[in-house]
Amino acid sequence: MKPSRRDFLTAGSMLALSSGALPLTTAKADDKSDADYLNPIGGVISVAVTPYHEDHTIDTETMTSVSERLGQAGADGIFVAGSTGDMALLTIPEREALIAATRKGLGTTKKICAGIGDWSIPAMVDNTKRFRDAGADVAVVMAPIMFFVYSPAEMTAFFTEIADRSALPILLYHHARVSTPIEPETIFAIADHPNIIGMKETGANFERTEQILEGVKGKDFVVMQGNEPYVVKSLKIGCRGVLSALAGVWPELFHELVRSCRAGDDAAYDKAAAKLTDMTHLFLGLMPVAKSFSYFGLTMKQMLKYRGWIDNTNVRMPGFTPDPAWEPELYEFLAKNGFPKK
Repeated sequence: MKPSRRDFLTAGSMLALSSGALPLTTAKADDKSDADYLNPIGGVISVAVTPYHEDHTIDTETMTSVSERLGQAGADGIFVAGSTGDMALLTIPEREALIAATRKGLGTTKKICAGIGDWSIPAMVDNTKRFRDAGADVAVVMAPIMFFVYSPAEMTAFFTEIADRSALPILLYHHARVSTPIEPETIFAIADHPNIIGMKETGANFERTEQILEGVKGKDFVVMQGNEPYVVKSLKIGCRGVLSALAGVWPELFHELVRSCRAGDDAAYDKAAAKLTDMTHLFLGLMPVAKSFSYFGLTMKQMLKYRGWIDNTNVRMPGFTPDPAWEPELYEFLAKNGFPKK
């Protein structure tokens, strides 16, 4: 008999409990509706930066401290080792250490998503086991990051094989800049897999979000919006929440958006939405990422420093020298737009 999603998630809860990580549900199945029980992701998931010491080694103490602050400020979970967190520049043991540090700060009532990206399917499957044992709750999987494009049929088989063998529930991650997109037809083909719980959608247009939400309607498949300019409209049409880099520095704003949307508080929603619209200019024009992607992580760290959550803004990529005029220009923008300050 083929295992159900409930079987997968119940097994995942037991494995997480044995490693000290957060169970996917904190109540018996009979105490909750299927929708509540089977969807462990939603709300505000903050995408975390990776803090470094001056010598470019990871700073787990700061990771713990920032994780604690994010949880206290309204994040329902944290995404560790995504692109914002320098996944491509981290070793597997470093990712394990960052997950453990995040769990220490976040506590046991909120979720940790971990990027399992690697160069082979067996390695990614192995990462799900290692990251589960380090404290992660959900494995985040992107398409293979290569120069070449794979077909939708190949991507369907790729995600299915990983999900079949994963020690953690799988969250797909589509990003418009990756060479192989996760096409809607692929999503619809695997949305019923018992170990695939949803996706982070960071698409190039809002119409894609609409198409995906329509295609998974009635399924136990969560869509989290990852593209800040589309958050306001996405929450209104069925996205379960936000999985965002900006939520990694200003979780309060996204918490208010999700709260007011669920409560039907249109006045509060419109007010928070206006703030987010202003802040998206940071992503659309102010940040000089065309010169170097290091500016993205640097900017997030400068914002955390501005609000007193970290002491330094070290990045890992060698050879990066930021424009000295960038920091005061950024701080002027933050002050103008009401970003929290220490």
